[in-house]
Amino acid sequence: MSLYLKYLICVWKVQSPDAFDALNAAGRRGLLTVYVKFYAVLIPGVYTIYAFIDTRSRLSQWLMAILLTAMYSYWLPQIWLNVRRGVARRLRIDYIVGSSIVHLFLPVYFFACPENIAFIRPTPLIWVLVVYNLSQAAVLVLQRFLGALFFIPAVLRPDVYSYCASLPSVDEESCVGADQQTESMHKCPICLMPVDAMSSSESAHAVTPCHHVYHEACLANWMEIKLECPVCRAALPPRVDG
Repeated sequence: MSLYLKYLICVWKVQSPDAFDALNAAGRRGLLTVYVKFYAVLIPGVYTIYAFIDTRSRLSQWLMAILLTAMYSYWLPQIWLNVRRGVARRLRIDYIVGSSIVHLFLPVYFFACPENIAFIRPTPLIWVLVVYNLSQAAVLVLQRFLGALFFIPAVLRPDVYSYCASLPSVDEESCVGADQQTESMHKCPICLMPVDAMSSSESAHAVTPCHHVYHEACLANWMEIKLECPVCRAALPPRVDG
């Protein structure tokens, strides 16, 4: 369980690097919140499993079903995050598949194996949980290849901003600051390399609503972490791939 807690803290640090600082009061409060939420879920969950894992009442069966469904919905937040950002995070396929199999080992052993050490009566409903969990993993893998919104009908998809726009003119860029020179106007602020303004392919560059120019690949990688402009910190609309 300590590994899960460390993993949650690492995710929080990546998602909110500015907010994570254990040396100040805000950082300590945030760290305390992570610990409280973790144990607030862990302790009642362990108690519920211990109290109702092998009882025959209808109520206990429903409680176990709800608890296991919630526990094995751990890919849904990542799927929703991909949809909200319009970009599928590049999680390794072997990580997705391997994590799903490892997490399913214990419930399959206890609820499908008749010779389990806890003497729990097998139930065929465990395979519903297996299909449910592996379906989430399949959606996550398909988002990597087909795009984050592949399963959402086109009529339900919101209008999105196109980052494949023409490069801004000198007048547009001059509103950012008079001290910026024309030669730096088309330099990617992320990798600090020039952006080819003469390229015939618009996919080689990306222009934000605040008129800052980046390499398309640089901005795509940045937006997987934060939806804000690296230069002016303005909020960026989702970039839809696929």
